[in-house]
Amino acid sequence: MQINFFTSPNDEKALFEFIRKKEGYFICDFFNPKKQWIDVLEISDLADVSVYRDLGVLTQDILPCSGGKIYVSDLRDKRGFPKVEVLEFTRSYANDGMFYPGRLWINGLKPETEKLYRSISGYIRRKFIDENGWYWGETAREFCAETGLSKAASTHL
Repeated sequence: MQINFFTSPNDEKALFEFIRKKEGYFICDFFNPKKQWIDVLEISDLADVSVYRDLGVLTQDILPCSGGKIYVSDLRDKRGFPKVEVLEFTRSYANDGMFYPGRLWINGLKPETEKLYRSISGYIRRKFIDENGWYWGETAREFCAETGLSKAASTHL
């Protein structure tokens, strides 16, 4: 399951706050098998989209965390197979005058992960404007106009 969207910085901030209210937290680089642990990111850490474009979203229900990190061994077994599902969150971004969409998706259907996905995608469907299956944040079009961006014809470079 997936949902595609465009967010201005303000739309994204509101979406991140919604995720936090659902006891969600963000991680990055969760496919790196060489790490022992992954830092849990604060919203303030996410200021640079070029560094943190692809995120993972988890909740305390999916994988409890404490101390600002989670262990890779809690995410995957020794063979690299997932123990828990991570919601994958790709952020909207601008590059060379083009505005690329973000995407939220899951590759599985464990009940706790599906619940989180449905909650976040429901927020997007309620708060954003649907344009042929592409959801535009409340201020995304205004952001495009102010910055001279055009909607990209594809989802990435």
